[in-house]
Amino acid sequence: MQGGFNKFRKKQRLIALINSLVWGIAAAIFAVGGLLLIDKLNTKSLHVVLYVLIPVATFGASSSAAWFAYKQKDKKLAKTLDERFALNDRVQTMVEFANVQTDMVRLQREDAQTRLQDISPSQLQWKGLWSTLAAFIVAVAMLVTGLAVPKKTVETPPPPPEYPTYVFEITLAQRTALGTLIKNVKESRAEDEVKTAITAELEPFLANIDEIETEIELYTELARIITVIDTFVEEHNTYKRVYQSIRNSGLETVQQFAIGLGMNALPTTFETLLAAFESEEKDGAATSAAIGEFTTELATCFADVDEVATDGLVIAMGDLIADMQTVAAIDPTVFPYDWIVDSTKKAMNDNVAALANALMAQTDNRAVTSDVIKKLISIFAMPEEWIPEWGGKPLTGLDGMQQNPNEPNKPGEGIIIDGILYPSNETVYDYYTKVICEYGKVFEGDAYNYKAAINTLISEGIANGTINPEVEEMLRAYLDALSGAEVGGGNGDESGAEQV
Repeated sequence: MQGGFNKFRKKQRLIALINSLVWGIAAAIFAVGGLLLIDKLNTKSLHVVLYVLIPVATFGASSSAAWFAYKQKDKKLAKTLDERFALNDRVQTMVEFANVQTDMVRLQREDAQTRLQDISPSQLQWKGLWSTLAAFIVAVAMLVTGLAVPKKTVETPPPPPEYPTYVFEITLAQRTALGTLIKNVKESRAEDEVKTAITAELEPFLANIDEIETEIELYTELARIITVIDTFVEEHNTYKRVYQSIRNSGLETVQQFAIGLGMNALPTTFETLLAAFESEEKDGAATSAAIGEFTTELATCFADVDEVATDGLVIAMGDLIADMQTVAAIDPTVFPYDWIVDSTKKAMNDNVAALANALMAQTDNRAVTSDVIKKLISIFAMPEEWIPEWGGKPLTGLDGMQQNPNEPNKPGEGIIIDGILYPSNETVYDYYTKVICEYGKVFEGDAYNYKAAINTLISEGIANGTINPEVEEMLRAYLDALSGAEVGGGNGDESGAEQV
C-alpha cells in the first residue's frame, strides 16, 4: 500500500500527534492551576518540586493516553476513508488483502490507490478537534483561577498589650491565699473530675511560681490557667446542651418542662405537667394521649443530645423518658383513669431527685470554677486587659425567654404596668398562675397578689411577736422597693416616675 493511502495515514498520525500534545499540555496546565489553588487555599505552601513533578507526570500520562485514543489502525482508517469519500469498501478491501498478490487483488488495489490519489488529505476530518480545544480551555481557566485566588493567610493574633517588664516576686500573703484556694477547691461540692482538673492547674502553678520572674510571665500563665479550667467545666457540664435541646420544642408541656429544668424547679413543674395531663372528665384515653405526645416530643428533642452515657443529668433524663414511655404505653381501655394518673405521678417522683441532684452538681461545678477564677484575678491583681473571656451563663433557664418587644429594657428604666413603675420588664414563669408573664404582673397581679400575701405574713408576724416594729418597717420599705412607685404620684407631676 503505497501512494494515496500512505498520505492519509501520515495525515491521520499527525492529527493524533497534535491532539495528544495538546491534551498533554492541557493536563499539565490544569495540574499547575490545581496546585496553585490548593496552595492558595491553605496557609502552608506546597514544595516547589511538586510544581515540576506533577505537571510532567500528568503531561506524559495524558499525551500517551490521547495518542492511543486518537491514532487509528490501518483497518479503522480504511473504514473511515470509505465512509468519508463513498469508496464502496475499496480501501478496506485493499487493506484486508494487502499481503495477497493475485492479479485480481492487484487490480483492485491499483483501483483503490488511483481513487485515493485524486483526493486531498486536507479533506480528512480532524477527529477530536472540539474536545481537545475544550480541554485546553478548561485547563487555562483552572490556571487563571489558581493565579487569581488570593493566598490564605493565618490571622496573627494581636500582640499582648505592652506592659512594663516589672519583676515579679510572690508575697507571703499571695502564697498563702493560693494554697488556701487549692484547699477550698478540694473540699468544695464540685464533682471530682472538676476538682481534679482545677487542682491539676493550680498545684503546679503554686509549686513553680518562684520561677516566674516578671509580671508578664505571671499574667500570661494566669490567662492560660483561666482559659483551661473554664473550658473544661463548660465541656464537662451538660445542662446547657440538654436544656437547649428541648427549649425550642413546639409542644407547650415540653416548653414548661424546659423552663423547670432550667430553673431547677422540677417538683413544681411536675405538678404543673400532671395538671395539664389530667382530664376533667377523667378520660383515660385523653390523658394517655397527652402523656404520649409529651413523652414522644421530649424523647425526640433529647435524642439530639450527643453526650457520654456516664453523665448524671443525661442518665436521669434517659430514666425519666423511659419511665414516661412505660406510662404512655398503658392501655386506657384496660386500666382505670386513676391508675394512669398515679403511674404518671410515680414516674415523675421517682426521677425528680436524680434530676435535681445532677443539676445541682453541675451548678456547683460552675460556681466553684467561677470563684477560683475571680480569686486568681484578685490575689494577683491581674489587669483587666490580661483577663481572657470566661464564664458561662448561670443555670437560670431564662435565656430562652423574650423580653417585651414593645417595652425594651434600658439601663435605669423599668416598665409601667397599670400606673406602677417596676424595675424590670423581663418575662418570668409564674408557678402560681402557671403562665409566663411580665415581672410586675407576677409580683402584683390579679391571679395571685404577691405583695398582699407578703403584707399578710408581716402582719401575722407582728401579731404573734416574731417581728418587731423596726423589722416591720424595714420589710415594708423593702417590699415597696420591689413593687415600684406610683407614676406621677403625690406632687401632681404626671410626666415622670419616681424610681426606688
